Amino acid sequence: MVRHLEIAVYLLLLLVIFLPASGRAEFEIGVPHDVDRLANGNTLITDGGSLFPARGSRVIEVSPEGVLKAAWLLDLDFAHNADPTGTGGVFVSDTGNDRVVEVDDSGAILWNSDDHSPLSDGSSLRYPNDANLLPSGAIVITDRDNHRIIEIDRYGNILWQFGVTGVPGGDSTHLDGPHNADRLAGGNTLVADSNNDRILEIDPTGVVVWQYSPAGPEALRWPRDADRLDSGNTLITDTANSRIIEVDPGGTVVWELAGVVGLPYDADRLADGNTLVSDSDGSRVVEVDSSGSVVWEYPGTVATVYDEVWIHNPTSGVDLFTHVHKPADAGPDKRYPAFVFVPGGSGAGQHYHFEAEQKAAEGFVVVHFDPDGRGSSTNGGTYTVEDYCGYLQQDGLHAVLEYVAALPEVDYNNIGVLSGSYGITMASGALARYQDDPPVRYLIDNEGPADRNDTASVNGGHVPVDPSNNAFWAEREAATFMPDVLARYVRIQTEVDHNPNITDNHHAVMLNNAATHTAFGGSGISPWTRVNRDFENSPNQTYTIADPALWIPESQSGHSHVLDTLLLLECAAAPTMTVSGDLTPGGTAGFAIGLGEAMDGQPFRFAVSFGDGPTVIPGVTTIHLDIDRLVSMTLQQDVLDSSGSAVVSVPIPAGSGIINTYYAQAVYRHPGAATGYSATTGVAFEVANP
Repeated sequence: MVRHLEIAVYLLLLLVIFLPASGRAEFEIGVPHDVDRLANGNTLITDGGSLFPARGSRVIEVSPEGVLKAAWLLDLDFAHNADPTGTGGVFVSDTGNDRVVEVDDSGAILWNSDDHSPLSDGSSLRYPNDANLLPSGAIVITDRDNHRIIEIDRYGNILWQFGVTGVPGGDSTHLDGPHNADRLAGGNTLVADSNNDRILEIDPTGVVVWQYSPAGPEALRWPRDADRLDSGNTLITDTANSRIIEVDPGGTVVWELAGVVGLPYDADRLADGNTLVSDSDGSRVVEVDSSGSVVWEYPGTVATVYDEVWIHNPTSGVDLFTHVHKPADAGPDKRYPAFVFVPGGSGAGQHYHFEAEQKAAEGFVVVHFDPDGRGSSTNGGTYTVEDYCGYLQQDGLHAVLEYVAALPEVDYNNIGVLSGSYGITMASGALARYQDDPPVRYLIDNEGPADRNDTASVNGGHVPVDPSNNAFWAEREAATFMPDVLARYVRIQTEVDHNPNITDNHHAVMLNNAATHTAFGGSGISPWTRVNRDFENSPNQTYTIADPALWIPESQSGHSHVLDTLLLLECAAAPTMTVSGDLTPGGTAGFAIGLGEAMDGQPFRFAVSFGDGPTVIPGVTTIHLDIDRLVSMTLQQDVLDSSGSAVVSVPIPAGSGIINTYYAQAVYRHPGAATGYSATTGVAFEVANP
């Protein structure tokens, strides 16, 4: 159980961090505990989430640019530390669940201390806050509420212990609420004996060989981490004093960080001399230099801004209230991928404001809008018609997408849509009725209903129209539109749908099968579909109720922000054409086209043009090469192979006159498209001096 001091501290944190959803969005970090800088330069963060109720605890990996690279999501309760195993997984002290687990990169549990409980002495773990895997395969666990440090093997045998199980004390054989024991290179163990306000170093025989416990103004207050540095000094996280100190073997303070973080949990000295600190009070991780200046932080690595705009829907005549969130450095010279939030139910897009801020920091231009008649999109209060995601609101989404595609800070080759719940009806309708106009590369659907049987009020939905009204429902069933959606499609679906009236996830099966290309047994034209993540399901599969996809475990349903962020990053990083090679005068540029097996044998035309973008030619294909400026020698025609792929090599003429910005793209035959054509992702590239 959480003891009195930690309860008091974290109750204060909760007042700041976990405000109601109407006031603040889900945070990427709740209470950061353990932090580690990995060999690849990324940062591993153990997020305790919230305490009351216990939710949102997870382990995440972020890049130096502040982009989420990986997440280990399972049923954790206030986890305190995670250490990489070296094989893609992590060892996690699942503190609130009184266990230690090893999980792989998918979050699957490979080893669980519960399977070996009670331990060989008959005891069980109580609030383990640290677990370190030793080279021998043994595990050192700081078992806080048992007031001990133990080393166990994989079978639960206790190999070494310091402290008396269940008995707190402050002498040379007892501990009181310890944190974060580390096994040192020589075999000794360093631990923060938190409630005794001291740091101890203990040899293998259980003798305390070094202690730091100053009195008076320099006294520690609830220290929770201590690391032995290469210099022989010790780095101490003095939590309740909100400071980090470095002391030499004689106990002299040689460096101090104060006034920068509140209630720090962990501090690591990095190879370059900087210090990485978890700032629990600020819900962030910071890296400071030797002067104490913050040189990196997460969240907040990327500064973001947003614009308020009003986008006209020509069908309704209403101007739609819209926010465009983006990295602060976005512009014509630094374009970012973009996506549009489509709200669920009959909700307004303003609900996504804080989440949009967070996702903009991940490297996106993020747009949320209030559909016609919702939120602020009421023409000054005179238009309050709810269209329930019919053609009128679909036309509004189309107008928003057109606006986004024209923004100078947007990579118009990389635009997506993320819909929540009933928003899939608006999203699929707009994308099916306006194929490639503008080009939308992917559609991520978070638990959207399929048809009137899911959404009519008489069936437990929210749309107050009887299912017998065919004229009304002809505009409002995602299952009808999905077969005509050209975009890549990803369905997010947990084991238990958020709608309690849907008990078998039939809607997920129906929409996935409707989108999946006929080449793979579906009824759609999407070249690539998948349910959930790549380790759960393979792409381009169809399912039945009896033989469904692998759903996301319900224990992970509270991680929706992390889940859809990872999927957005995956989709944005999946272009259908890339360029590589020697991009200098006299070199050769290689263009790899990959559209998937559904496009087997389809003819395509490829060309390179000057400049940085295409010309829109409605009725032919919406995205098209800038024909009036083609480098004519590069215009080629060919067919895609059985995997829907092709490689095109383009010699770059010698001479400095060729140095410039170019744009390449392929237009290919797509039998399912309304025009009969579609286009690969375009690629802009520079030809520069060698």
